[in-house]
Amino acid sequence: MLISPGLDVSLANPEVFEAERNDPWLGIAGGREAIRLYSAGMDPADWRISPVYGDLSVLPKTLLLTGSRDLLTPDNLIFAQKARAAGVEVELVYEEGMFHVWPLIDMPEARRARQHIVAFLRESSSPIVQGTAARFKAPSAEAAEQHLQSGYPG
Repeated sequence: MLISPGLDVSLANPEVFEAERNDPWLGIAGGREAIRLYSAGMDPADWRISPVYGDLSVLPKTLLLTGSRDLLTPDNLIFAQKARAAGVEVELVYEEGMFHVWPLIDMPEARRARQHIVAFLRESSSPIVQGTAARFKAPSAEAAEQHLQSGYPG
């Protein structure tokens, strides 16, 4: 589940600069500083910090929430298109007039979005079962890289 995610820190998409004009919260200047801090010198097109450039076929069914006034939306729509082309089932919730992370704000549109999130999580074949205390260990970056280089899709 992705809520207003940053999926391409390269800022290669010119539509992001156009979308900035309608975004009440985010701006390119602040975004550049956040990218500088987050990327720690990595290539901005590296899939580990810009997932839109990675192998999206390995993703599970994905819920992506984005709004028309979020400067990240152009990249979110590209991500959804690429993921679908890679065979991933993507449920896209695009809310007109909504801004960055709007589902987390207390307002009617956000309540609808959260209901959508709950329904998605209930339908998903997730290994997390209500009432259990399952723990998951994320693979190391090396293990993830080896997995991708092996050509094994699962």
